[in-house]
Amino acid sequence: MGSFNRRSKMEIYVDILEAVAAGHERPTRIMFKANLSWLILQEALDYLMTSGLLQETAERGRRIYAVTHKGFNIIEDFRRVRGELTNSPNLDDDNSGRDSTLIHPELET
Repeated sequence: MGSFNRRSKMEIYVDILEAVAAGHERPTRIMFKANLSWLILQEALDYLMTSGLLQETAERGRRIYAVTHKGFNIIEDFRRVRGELTNSPNLDDDNSGRDSTLIHPELET
């Protein structure tokens, strides 16, 4: 079996925002692009709209979503933080000068 990485709610929200920002405006397309179930998508869309990160409109009787200015700021901030974390040379190095017992209390002797 391959490794299974579960996404946090924050990662799911950003995946949805990025999908909509990339032009996937309809719910089914967002669901496929963000790799979500319909139920999880609906809950997340409700949260993102309530938070002012997405707006919903109707076009020819279909729901269409758009990222708000606040939503674009969140995408930008998340990408910046993700870039900082993935480019950090000592992120996985326990010999980075920090006390490893702060990170791994079970190593305390």
